[in-house]
Amino acid sequence: MRFKFFVVFISPNGSTRLVADVFLQQLAEAGQDFASLNLSDQSLIPDFIEEVADAENICILIGSPVYRDMAVPPVMDFIQRLPKKKNAWAVPFVTWGHACSGVALWQMGKALLGQGFRIAGAAKVAAVHSMMRNLDHPIGEGHPDADDQKEVVRLIDLLISRFDTNTVRNLDPDDLDYQSPEMSVECKSRMGKPWMIVSKKIDTYACTQCGLCEEECPVQAIELNPYPKFTDSCFDCFNCVQFCPENAIQPAKSLDEIRANIGKRVNAIQERPLTQAFV
Repeated sequence: MRFKFFVVFISPNGSTRLVADVFLQQLAEAGQDFASLNLSDQSLIPDFIEEVADAENICILIGSPVYRDMAVPPVMDFIQRLPKKKNAWAVPFVTWGHACSGVALWQMGKALLGQGFRIAGAAKVAAVHSMMRNLDHPIGEGHPDADDQKEVVRLIDLLISRFDTNTVRNLDPDDLDYQSPEMSVECKSRMGKPWMIVSKKIDTYACTQCGLCEEECPVQAIELNPYPKFTDSCFDCFNCVQFCPENAIQPAKSLDEIRANIGKRVNAIQERPLTQAFV
């Protein structure tokens, strides 16, 4: 039975794209049929979903960075738009910045199961923390590194072998709920609530209306009118804040304060292993 693989991701910081690229390279080397979608290219989503609907035997590898211990809204929204199909499998994967990978894999697995997909595998992959991207020595520096990528290769190579030999195993999403009971409850308590956004002010004297913030937004949530305005699509990736050459986008909570809190959480939780495949 021949399967078609679909690799879907969003990657504000580039780490989730890197993992997706490893998957795509291995699929290509194995001669598999595949297609990919960056959810930042929102105009391509309807045609991609139609392609998924038309394919008979499919496996979707869908990736999200972990924000606030959860998968980001564009990924969860995409899952809800997937057609319900027979003989459909999925592989959720996340990248996380060493603070806490939360319940994102479990959350994605449950949502995929609700759409009729069985879970063939999953992965969490260590990455540079997105709030540290322009520091000389960020938390997660160097990740995903060679060892992280080896684990990703091990996962996709094993999945390809299992699909080729019809020996795919069905994971229970609860197998992806690996946090301590207390941490799991804390993370899940935020699900279903409005996505928390740090309010931001625009320094109109500093802003040159260069448009870089608009270009770097992964979900087109910024409009220049004539200064940056934020739409409901924003999920607080902070690309705009960190890329602005004039520091004209000023969050209510400073980056220094945010980074200090992240550092405290890294030290308090010390989640291990950093990278792990579930298969």
